[in-house]
Amino acid sequence: MDTRAPDARVRKGNEKMIKSLWKFAVIAVLLGMLLVLAPSPLVDYDAYAEVIELPLRGKTPEVDFSKYISADEYEDPTLHVQIFRGRIYDTDYIYALVKIASPLQLRSAFVDRADSTATAKGFRIARENNAVFAINGDYFSSEYHDDNYIVRQGKVFKGAFVDEKWDLLIIDQNGDFHVLVAPTKKALNAWKDEHADLQIINTFNFGPVLINEGETAMADFNESLNHRWIGNHKPQQRMAICQLNEPLTYLFVTCEGPENEPGSGLTMNQFEECVREVEGQLPDGLSIRIAFNLDGGNSATMVFKDPEKDAVKKINAPNNVTEERGIKDIIYVVSAWKDD
Repeated sequence: MDTRAPDARVRKGNEKMIKSLWKFAVIAVLLGMLLVLAPSPLVDYDAYAEVIELPLRGKTPEVDFSKYISADEYEDPTLHVQIFRGRIYDTDYIYALVKIASPLQLRSAFVDRADSTATAKGFRIARENNAVFAINGDYFSSEYHDDNYIVRQGKVFKGAFVDEKWDLLIIDQNGDFHVLVAPTKKALNAWKDEHADLQIINTFNFGPVLINEGETAMADFNESLNHRWIGNHKPQQRMAICQLNEPLTYLFVTCEGPENEPGSGLTMNQFEECVREVEGQLPDGLSIRIAFNLDGGNSATMVFKDPEKDAVKKINAPNNVTEERGIKDIIYVVSAWKDD
C-alpha cells in the first residue's frame, strides 16, 4: 500500500510523465535528423563514409562515378545535380539544377597559372579538378580582363582596377551571389565597406546581369560598354549562372548556337526569356535570385557524365564538337563525401 500523501504521488507521476515525454521527444528528433540527412534510396553509399571539410584551395575528393544515377543525374549526401533540356526560339537549351551542402563545393579553376596564355577543353580542366559538373568561366586573360578585379578561391590576382565595361559577379564565403552593374573602383570599395563581414571567394567579369534580386535587370545593360564581346543582338550560344532563393542551390543554363543545327542561337534578350522559362520549370518554391551571363559563343561549355564511360565530357552543343573552343577557366562543383 502506498502511504505517501496524494500530492506526493501526483508529483511522482508527473515526473515520470515528463521523463517519458523527454525520451519521446529525443527519439523523435533523432529520427527526424536521420530522415533529413539520409540520402535518396537511389543512392548506394558506404555507411562508413564521411562528409569532409574541403580546403579553400587544394585537392578535393576524386569523382565517384557510381554516384551518377544516370547520364542526367548525380547524387550523394553532399551533392545533387540534375540535367534537363528544352527548346525555345527554335534553339535547344540545357540547364542543370545543383544543390550543395558546403559553400566550398562551388569552386573555380584556371587551366594553368593565372597569368598563363594556355587554354584547354573544358572537360579536361574539369577532370583535372575532380569536377562532378562544370561550366566555362569568364575566359579570364590579360587580353580581355587586364583592368578587372579578379579573385579566385579567395586569392586576389588583380585588384588595382575595376573595368566598368564588364558587370561583376561576386561569390562570398557563404556561397551567396552579389552583382555590380558597370562597376567602378569607388562602387566596389563602397560594397566592401557595406559588407565588411563577407569574404570574397570568387569574382567573374562578364555580364550582363540578367536578374537581380528576382527582378529583370536587362534594362540596366549598357550595350555600348561591352557589346563588341557579348554580341547582344547576335544569335549565339550563351551561358548563365544563377543562385536560387534557397541556400546553396544553383541553376546553370546554356543555349546552343547557329553552329549546332537545327538551332539558331539566342540574342541576349531571348536568352533572358530562356532563363525565365527555365525558372518556370523549377520545383515549387524555387525561383531565381540572381542570374549572370558568362562567356558564350564556342566558349559555352557544360561538362557532366559521359554516358559511355566513367569520365566527364562536354554535353552541350553536340553537333559543334569539332569547333569546341579551348577555355581558360571553369566554374565547377565537387563532392564533399569521402568513402573510406
